[in-house]
Amino acid sequence: MVQRSKQIFIITGHTGSGKTTFLQNLVETIMKEGYSVTGFLAPLSLSDSQNQSYEIQNIETRKCIPLASRKAISGWIKTGGFYFNPEAINAGNNILRIPAILNSDLIIVDEVGPFELDDKIWAHSISRLLSLPDITMILVVRIKLVQNVIEKWNLKITDIINIEFVTVTEASKMIISKLK
Repeated sequence: MVQRSKQIFIITGHTGSGKTTFLQNLVETIMKEGYSVTGFLAPLSLSDSQNQSYEIQNIETRKCIPLASRKAISGWIKTGGFYFNPEAINAGNNILRIPAILNSDLIIVDEVGPFELDDKIWAHSISRLLSLPDITMILVVRIKLVQNVIEKWNLKITDIINIEFVTVTEASKMIISKLK
């Protein structure tokens, strides 16, 4: 295996602009090129979109678990304006902790937001991964939080991909060029 340097990409856009959909298409494009992708997506729940509920989807297995809802759910943890499913938080952190993730060409975290900036949800798993010298990661971050995320983890960003100005095809070419 060729030693490569750390590559960190941020996919950004405004809240509700389609970052996760863009990322889903990007992941599919990169996987079709034969690269291994690990991590998770956080799509809006199709079964409960009126309550602004989200799921966590394991990229490798495609398994989805309810992640967060604005509606109170028994046993879920209230953080900010959301209730989080402890099982989903554990699942997401486990995905990011599996030793096999280090053999992946690309690691995805959808998304890094105010909770992670406050050392909650995925923050510790992200910190552990970012301490490694030779990973390639995509972090999905709301546009207004990009600078905060860069500062929190002292990131040297490879590219910031704003979905308003970059197509999935252009983004996949940028990322694949760093995977080779």
